[in-house]
Amino acid sequence: MSGSDEVGVNPGRVSRAASALENLRDVLAANVPTIVNTMNEYWSAGQGSPISLGMLQQAQSRSVDDATEMETRAQLAEAWLAQKVGLTGTGMVEIPWSGQALNDDAAAAQAKELAAAEAEATKHPKAAQAEIAAIELSIQEHLADGQDGQPWLQAFYNDAGPQVANLATVLHDLNGSGNLPITQEFQHVFSSQDEQIMKTFATGLAYVDSQGLLTSSTIEQLTATPTLWSVGMLVKYGPPGSAYGTQDPKLGSEDFLAQLTQATYNAYQKGTLQIPLGSKYPPVGQDYDQINQGLSAYDPLSALLQADAQNQTAARQLLGTPAGSNLASFLLSGGGLRYAYNQASNNFTILGPDEPVKYPDNVYSGQLSQQATGNFLDAATAAPRGAGVSAEQAAQAAYNIISQTPAPLIDGGTIIWQESSPVRQALLDTFARYMPDLAYSAYGPQREPIHLDDGAYVLGIGQSQLNNFLQEISADPTDYVKMQALSRLAMGTSIGVLAHGGSIPGLDSPVNEFAALYADVNIQAAQVGITEAQQTDMLHQQLNQMISLAEAGFGLIPGGGEVLAGAKALVAVSAPFVPQLSTDNESNAIANAQTQQGLAEYTAEIQLVRGLMATGALKDPPPPGSFTANGTPTLKFGDWWGDHSGDVVAGKELSDWLTSIQTTMMAEQNALGQ
Repeated sequence: MSGSDEVGVNPGRVSRAASALENLRDVLAANVPTIVNTMNEYWSAGQGSPISLGMLQQAQSRSVDDATEMETRAQLAEAWLAQKVGLTGTGMVEIPWSGQALNDDAAAAQAKELAAAEAEATKHPKAAQAEIAAIELSIQEHLADGQDGQPWLQAFYNDAGPQVANLATVLHDLNGSGNLPITQEFQHVFSSQDEQIMKTFATGLAYVDSQGLLTSSTIEQLTATPTLWSVGMLVKYGPPGSAYGTQDPKLGSEDFLAQLTQATYNAYQKGTLQIPLGSKYPPVGQDYDQINQGLSAYDPLSALLQADAQNQTAARQLLGTPAGSNLASFLLSGGGLRYAYNQASNNFTILGPDEPVKYPDNVYSGQLSQQATGNFLDAATAAPRGAGVSAEQAAQAAYNIISQTPAPLIDGGTIIWQESSPVRQALLDTFARYMPDLAYSAYGPQREPIHLDDGAYVLGIGQSQLNNFLQEISADPTDYVKMQALSRLAMGTSIGVLAHGGSIPGLDSPVNEFAALYADVNIQAAQVGITEAQQTDMLHQQLNQMISLAEAGFGLIPGGGEVLAGAKALVAVSAPFVPQLSTDNESNAIANAQTQQGLAEYTAEIQLVRGLMATGALKDPPPPGSFTANGTPTLKFGDWWGDHSGDVVAGKELSDWLTSIQTTMMAEQNALGQ
């Protein structure tokens, strides 16, 4: 302060004044509502003369800010006193009275205290722990204040960026687990108190980020830090990724979580990311498995991918650009990691993909969390189809995933490597969300990878890339059956969309294109060892799964001039009429089908009619008794087809629709050499 505002104060008395105001705040909060309610009831009963209680209510409201500001002044006074400046003579300090200046000074003081605590942690561990705990309490209090606590939180995190980035490393060093044998250290990397402290610091960081209050320089401090492992651990033990910024900025810019994940991935590729987990006791041979598991458990990229999966903004921004193909390729390569252990510094360094191994005995292996990876891939393509930024990013992410998916490794008819189950689920979801795009790629000429068509971003996938993608999913029989069911349902229902004058963006001839996709799925399944006989049995299974698939719903698929809600919406019109064929060839018509292709064509006829019945597109539908209770066609259906195959629906005779489907399937089979 200056001029006539200068006063002499005793920091201890300022602290007592703050305590008194806090007590007044609590007393008013506990009693004012009761007093007001009691007096209002008294007057409403006709007792006495009402008087204004506004001043009492104003006092209660004012007491909250008064207590908070006085506590802040007390903290500043204590911080000044801790500098060992005398209370007389030249010991002058300026403490703002209120407003943002008071919050800024208080936050700056605590940022300095955090920096001092981290710097002195090895020399004075107890004092450092106490100071960090005190700052954690301040963060909790300001978070509890809601909007009133926002100015302090904004100032603190923008002042303390480097210290927040380094916090997890300091906490690990303070707990002394580095003095244990290395396998025991992995069991005590953080104490429960450490985890709570990181959760509080991360919650405050996420709140400031969600409000758009992190400065670009602070984000750079947090993402360009040499202690990226530490920031990753902060995210790991913090709130869900959805607590961070979730609003899509302009295409090309990135939010905090996306930038942090990208920086960590870049460090993996360069071989510069260090993990400060090590021991003065050198590891021995039998420790390898435990060390590998420990490194995987505390892998920072796995933690960040899981947070990104909970924050679709970050997931889309990471995979939703052409450059995202590199990350997609890395994640779809199996997630294997190599760690080099340095005994001199007691830490691990993640080796880059092409970095040579100098000391084989000091190299360990780990793996990215496959569940986090699958969740992340799934989140990146989950945005609704359309023309906006999110839709463009999701389409690009889908293209990157599909184009970078490798085919499974097969040796002598045996699959020796395929994607993990969580990753395959993400691939299947991507198949369902972008099924029209895959259908076009299976049937039509090559088109631009990403472009607008009828108000939606659509994909163009090369044939070899599409084959690899379909083979990878087909390697799991259950997933193969689901792909069959989805493409069959789309084939039948798309006719109903056309019959009502609708269209599916990106498709010129949706019935033929879905038929081509269905044929390609079967062909690629053969490439991974699923025999014709197995395909026949699986076809029966997939017909029986159609209703459950419709209820489950996959992704978001455009259709009928507007966005339909996934496979459920795409097939909902035909789901009640899906034929339930037996899996033991009890249906004579199915049993007599000579080939898998003939079977597919016959059941396509059933689905064609069922889809049209469900959409109300048939003027004279099959009569009662054309199908059994479980949906199997009877002789009446055959008679009806003979009489009505020439009926015109959506500009084409039913027999022509069926011929078109059959011809497309045969052409697809011949084109791919099957």
